[in-house]
Amino acid sequence: MHLLYSTERPTAGNLHYYHLPKGWVQLELVKQTVLNKETLKVKLKEKILADPSVNYYLQYKPTFSSADKINLSFSNSGFLKSISTEKEYPTWEELINQQGAFKNQKVKSVGETNPQLGFVQEEVLWETLFDPFDAEALKSVNEVLQSHDDSLEISIDDLGQGESMDYSQGASQELKPGIFCRPRVPVHAIVRTPKGKEKQLLSLPHEGRTHFIEVPASRMVHSKLKIDFDELGFPQEINVEKGSFALALFQTPLRILRSIASIITEIFQLRINWKTLATKSVESDIRYQEAVAKADQMELRAEQEALKASLAMAETDRKDKELKATERVATELADENKFIQERSFPGTEELQKFDVQLQVIRYSSGKESTLGMLFNVTEKKKFLAYTIEDEHQEEKVKGDTRIPNGTYEIKLRKEGGFHTRYKKKFKDIHKGMLHIVNVPKFEYILIHVGNTDDDTAGCLLVADGAHQNLTQNGRIESSTRAYERIYPELAKAIEDGKKVGIQYVDYDMHS
Repeated sequence: MHLLYSTERPTAGNLHYYHLPKGWVQLELVKQTVLNKETLKVKLKEKILADPSVNYYLQYKPTFSSADKINLSFSNSGFLKSISTEKEYPTWEELINQQGAFKNQKVKSVGETNPQLGFVQEEVLWETLFDPFDAEALKSVNEVLQSHDDSLEISIDDLGQGESMDYSQGASQELKPGIFCRPRVPVHAIVRTPKGKEKQLLSLPHEGRTHFIEVPASRMVHSKLKIDFDELGFPQEINVEKGSFALALFQTPLRILRSIASIITEIFQLRINWKTLATKSVESDIRYQEAVAKADQMELRAEQEALKASLAMAETDRKDKELKATERVATELADENKFIQERSFPGTEELQKFDVQLQVIRYSSGKESTLGMLFNVTEKKKFLAYTIEDEHQEEKVKGDTRIPNGTYEIKLRKEGGFHTRYKKKFKDIHKGMLHIVNVPKFEYILIHVGNTDDDTAGCLLVADGAHQNLTQNGRIESSTRAYERIYPELAKAIEDGKKVGIQYVDYDMHS
């Protein structure tokens, strides 16, 4: 016969009732101001109160063959604090007086702790207490948060799902020989703010997870039971003691005594085996950890040696590449200087009749383009810019052929689409387009800006840099900067009445 039962039916209890804890979350929406900069912060704090939805009533069932003693104590929140039962011979008056003392206990709510402010100024915009396991309550909280800032949101990740036994309301309506309890479960509260996502681990009792602890029956022998609970009414320590076997020795058949002795021996041996295995497991684990640490050290040393070798090889390779690159650049510069020095680019009689004399040295002819260099050879050979034109064609293809080599005059063209656009684009310097005139089978040959042969239809494009056109389609770069540097001097010379001439010299493969 069990001594103590639990039920939700008030009429079935003859002792005091007890509560189970329920987890809540206290939320504060705070506006923080630091150096006149305002940010929103969501603060969460665990709040554990007695579950108002259910009370569990205790019933004591006396027996005729023994005298029983039951001690119950409760916390200020109405949670079970301790239970002790003992087969003794107390008077019924003592038991009744004790029962009456339990009924006079009062239930108090768990107190709150005010958050401490740091060195920032804080203003609480909104605070509430909500059930984190209630989807509708969580939805309402998020609606209020997002009315302050669209990026604010809270989500709850229950990490303790499937870890506890669940007793439904219907089952707890019956008399159960023991007590109900509700453990904490870990919960991840994920808070999204304008600064990002923050995780906070909470530990809360879940109303959907209820455990049942059976208070064992005492038969034939004197016995004691003591259960101590934590502050939330969850069993923390359970002690069962059989005080005397004297009565059992006289009243129990021999076969049962042998069985009891066998059980005690088995339990004793199990404890010895468990301690031996635990000791061996610890020793094995220590040896394993030492072996792993030693292997890690050896692997680390090997990695360090490999890294040193790799760095040394990389440094050697880097120096070799730098040396080769330096030699290559020096060779290219030497070849370019030799090319320039070996060709004096003398002005012909036709070019020398001009006051300002320009020369275009076409040095590379590609499949789609021609690269060149523009010089002012009026007095000394002065490099002005790199140039690009269309490719060489034996027969002219409209819009896709460079002009023939020869000497031509440059004048200012003050009409046409280029003149209109450049008047706006280069409004501080533009006087008219540099127009190369009297080119056989060509007209409107201008000097202007561009980067590839797609930007010209026989015209001469100028720039400060060039990329080869032997293995790729050639291109020039920084064209606008070169044009702004060259144009003013040539335009001024023409406006001053000087004659400006330009000579195309084919030094490429088609010369």
